[in-house]
Amino acid sequence: MRRLRDGFIQDVHCRWTNGAIYFNNAHNVKVFGCSAKEVSDTAFDLEGCTYCLFDGIYAENAANFGISIFYATRGNVIKNFVARQTASSASIHARFAEPKFGPGLGKTLFRRLAGFEDPDFEQDVTLDTGAFLYEGEGFGGVIVDSWANVTYRNVNHSDVVVDMRDHSNAQAQYFHGCRFTYTKPAKDNDVLIALGTNSAKYACWKEGAIESLVEQPAGVIPLLVQLRAYAGVAIFDINDLRIEAPGVKTAIAISDARKSGRKPGHAFRLIRNLIPLHSHIVNLNINEISGGEPAQLEASSNRDLHFAPVDVVARGEESNTDYAALRFGLKVARDQ
Repeated sequence: MRRLRDGFIQDVHCRWTNGAIYFNNAHNVKVFGCSAKEVSDTAFDLEGCTYCLFDGIYAENAANFGISIFYATRGNVIKNFVARQTASSASIHARFAEPKFGPGLGKTLFRRLAGFEDPDFEQDVTLDTGAFLYEGEGFGGVIVDSWANVTYRNVNHSDVVVDMRDHSNAQAQYFHGCRFTYTKPAKDNDVLIALGTNSAKYACWKEGAIESLVEQPAGVIPLLVQLRAYAGVAIFDINDLRIEAPGVKTAIAISDARKSGRKPGHAFRLIRNLIPLHSHIVNLNINEISGGEPAQLEASSNRDLHFAPVDVVARGEESNTDYAALRFGLKVARDQ
């Protein structure tokens, strides 16, 4: 539906279609209590939309994306949702006997894709209270590619990796009370959750948990937070987060990831976080190695799961090569 304004849609249920409920440049459309199963593209999409609402939606087995937003987004809210991918989602194109669209992995639960910068149009999206569930091989993915502030609140995840670094143009991110559960091991150098603003001045993750029910390889990193804004000081708060991932050596990695030696350093505040026994909070200070100033750091009351104090450890000259070896998002999901 193109350029729909002030619409209301309720109790629509689609199956075996190309897409389900898909808008292009809509405004003030509200969608309640709808579902989509076995779709060959994206189940629910808000392409170029403003001030629209998906509330109480259910997406199961989309060959490309369970929920997606292409291009511009302002004031859009997705709440009380479930997106689920199973092992059969990757074979939907074959069952439809149609060509496969490039990104169609059957692994992506949510994707914000193909955005663009417009200094006169600040973009944002809110995901509030829902679940992303992946039940196929390896991991599913939640990926935000470009130019949007993201509020991400009270979302549960099962075997889902997240990449919100937005390549080189990440905006503000506000994580609150999100929970992640993993039932299978990743691989060394895999990052389960990657966050970081590249232009906004503030972002945070407050409260929530990352839990692995199986032992992970030592080189897996449950959470990486990077800052790459080239001017000024960006701040990232990580507060009251609990990580239970047996086997990992680095529970949280932070990085002023600029490679051109900038001053001053970006700022990280880590307060009251709990991490696994024998693991560390690691500072990959690439900016400092490049000749810039060290990251500004406030760390207090961080402890392991036996409640022993934990300090932030600097990786030093190895930081650049360690960071370069990391894998994020769809690369992790695809290569399991």
